[in-house]
Amino acid sequence: MTNFETYAKILENKAQELFELIESDKFLAGKYLAKQNEIVIKNPDDAVIFACDQDVDIVKGEEYQYWTNILENHARTEERVDEKENLGLNREFNDLSEKIFDEKIMSAINEKAEALGIPEPLIDVIVGNFLIFLMNRVLLREQSSFDESLYSVYEKGGVPCGWKGEYPEGSMLVFSAD
Repeated sequence: MTNFETYAKILENKAQELFELIESDKFLAGKYLAKQNEIVIKNPDDAVIFACDQDVDIVKGEEYQYWTNILENHARTEERVDEKENLGLNREFNDLSEKIFDEKIMSAINEKAEALGIPEPLIDVIVGNFLIFLMNRVLLREQSSFDESLYSVYEKGGVPCGWKGEYPEGSMLVFSAD
């Protein structure tokens, strides 16, 4: 079996695992019970500001961090690119990954989130997180504790949407659509 065939199979299996989470009754269901280092946000407009506004520190207070920067700093993009090159996975693998993600994962997220009234900017954050989950699970041997903490929030019905405090100290903000 070639590397492409091996990793195509891993890709399909990991995409199925994510799809099952998305299709579960718990995904985006709300009623999120925060852990000690989490703060629940119930207002969707606030969640959008915390998740997407680069001026969140000005709008909500200097103790809040720009969430997109934190997510980008943990995406492990370079590690994935290096691993794809090491494995000899080419454009064909990229095309397959994109097709599976778009048709299976992204469409399922969009459908469920829209039905639940999740604001579009938060949907975009969710989609971005799930793309990172998929590619990290396929290409990287170990998952980061940061990724696992985000994934756990989704498993329990919330949406990670921000950070209060000087990262990594502080608390994750979690939107709960109750």
